[in-house]
Amino acid sequence: MKQKNWIGVLLFSTGIIVSFFLSSQAFKDTYHIVSFYSNGKRDYAIDWVNFVQRVIPAIVIGFIFIGLSEVIKLLDKINRRRS
Repeated sequence: MKQKNWIGVLLFSTGIIVSFFLSSQAFKDTYHIVSFYSNGKRDYAIDWVNFVQRVIPAIVIGFIFIGLSEVIKLLDKINRRRS
């Protein structure tokens, strides 16, 4: 029976969740009202420069967690093969 490395799984899922949450937070923070009209309608826009400045570090942080999980999985695989 193959045992799972729960630390690797936890870090991998944390990386996915962090990337998704921070990217959606960046979208929420940069999506704003541009102008109001007299009939009650609103125009919305995204500040793309600010969005990219926020989403790139979010994705990098998630990839760091995913990379750490893969390193732990590989080290666990090596350790199981040796014993």
